[in-house]
Amino acid sequence: MKTEINQLAIEFDADEEFETGRQALVEVLQCKLHFKDTSQFSVMAEILKTDEQKLAAFWFAYFTARLKIEQSYEFILANQCFDWGVKQLDAMQDQTLRPSNCVLLKTQIAVMLVDEDRGMHNNHFSHTQQSCEKALALIAAQPECQAKLESEITYIQAVLALSTLLAKRDTGVFIAESEWIEIEQVLQSAYEKTKSLKIYASVLKAYLVSLSYLKEVTASKLVVSDGRLVSSYYATINSMQVNCLIGSLENQTLREKLMLKVKANSFYEPEPPDVLSDMSEGGQFHIWQFDLPEVNLPEFRDSPLSYNLSLRFNSLGLVQLHFETDLMGADVNHIRHLTNLPLENALDEKIEWQDQTGLLYLRDLAEYIFSQVDDWFGDESSLIYSASEHVSTVLLLETLEDVLQPGKMLTFTEAQNHPDWIGIKIPPREVRSTFENWRVQIPHTGIL
Repeated sequence: MKTEINQLAIEFDADEEFETGRQALVEVLQCKLHFKDTSQFSVMAEILKTDEQKLAAFWFAYFTARLKIEQSYEFILANQCFDWGVKQLDAMQDQTLRPSNCVLLKTQIAVMLVDEDRGMHNNHFSHTQQSCEKALALIAAQPECQAKLESEITYIQAVLALSTLLAKRDTGVFIAESEWIEIEQVLQSAYEKTKSLKIYASVLKAYLVSLSYLKEVTASKLVVSDGRLVSSYYATINSMQVNCLIGSLENQTLREKLMLKVKANSFYEPEPPDVLSDMSEGGQFHIWQFDLPEVNLPEFRDSPLSYNLSLRFNSLGLVQLHFETDLMGADVNHIRHLTNLPLENALDEKIEWQDQTGLLYLRDLAEYIFSQVDDWFGDESSLIYSASEHVSTVLLLETLEDVLQPGKMLTFTEAQNHPDWIGIKIPPREVRSTFENWRVQIPHTGIL
């Protein structure tokens, strides 16, 4: 039976039928495995009693990792799922039942390629280079597996060649036309050799059709000299409980309890905006604001990003959580990545806030804080929120510059006429799209 598990799983993997593979393993597992986050990893490991279950759990975790990579942006969690699966193999009493070393290497390489994706999505090509080189080194360390991983090697080498060329281009090294012709041939050859692997082939195809954008040489780039971005999550209170909410916020003891709940640093009551002045004059509109500790993304585009975080209530029963960050020096690619962060199509990121662990998206933190507010308000609270739907972003661009003319503020017309303006004008898109990867990119600077 254990041999059959490996054989069937390998067949599903070869056909890229990851969900079908997971369903086929359910009968063997005789339990449900949930990989929404890492909180249940220890519990799931404890319910796996037999070697058969542990072997099936490895493949289930691997297929889950592949699905997360292909159908979501939970790249970090995908790696964690795979690592958990390997631990189940290590826990088997009969180690002869493990998949062969070459099969395990093949699964490891497939999950590792997510790091190459992250580098390409972020236009950080040296990151992709390093990921490709790491994968090739692992394969080289097991020469007996190279023939079985021929397609993977072909794909990785093609991506490595492209990312190396793009990294050179973005540091100002002149790329001759002959080099672009050569990389096109490399990509085309790799595409022909990996057609049977739909996932790899589709990526190579996207690179091929994007070469015309990649070859355009320009030293011009639109950057923000003064501006900020505010992403906000919203919640509302049941209309019957608004007066109760106002009473709780005006009660100092209850307010201090809320400050402890949400770890607030300070509290104040700001003046309402002018647009609401008529309402506020009649005493009908009021704002209560709690400033929370800073949110940090230490590895965002391989450089730290921080948000000022504030929680606002108003007397209409609206609750707002604002993430605000400065945009000075940001180019259009950076801005578009920022506007994606609060949305469903965001790439997962390492997020640091106080002692909270496992935060991968801004919405994770929003849900946590809203849950704390809900708990503070009491058992009868009916705070209504959806971190996936109740979200907006305000982009304030006060001044823009062209890097070719530092210090010169562009007029609105000049900014609109810049080739990068389209990236500010159009709404956020799925970050894997050809447009998102290549049209709005870190421009190449040609010959220095």
